[in-house]
Parts: sequence; C-alpha cells; structure tokens
Amino acid sequence: MSDNRVKQIFNSRDSFKAGFEVGARRQKESGNQILLDILCRLNEIPGVGLKTAAKIDKWVKEQSYNIQ
Repeated sequence: MSDNRVKQIFNSRDSFKAGFEVGARRQKESGNQILLDILCRLNEIPGVGLKTAAKIDKWVKEQSYNIQ
C-alpha cells in the first residue's frame, strides 16, 4: 500500500470519528432538550398536579445524576 493511500485511510478514520462524536453530542443535546420540555409540561397531564410533577421532576434528575 502506498504512503499516499495510508494517509488517505488515516484521514478518513479521523474524519469519521470526529463526525461521529459531533453527531453523538448533538443527539444527546437534542434528547436532553426533549426531556426538559416534557418535564416542564408534566402538570398539563390530566391528573398530574404541581406536587406530583415536582416529584417526577426530582426523580428524573436524580436518575440522570446516577447515570453520569
């Protein structure tokens, strides 16, 4: 394999890895935003009052800290 081809393959791997990392980060940010939107609207669900919404919000936040 020529040096030029080796450099091309190496650059392709780096580019793929960089693109993958950017995509993963954006997907995580998007998922976090969706979760926050849902948590902000919990009290709009029939039967869920402010106290229950606060409990759910607290529980979800505790779970996310345990995952990290």
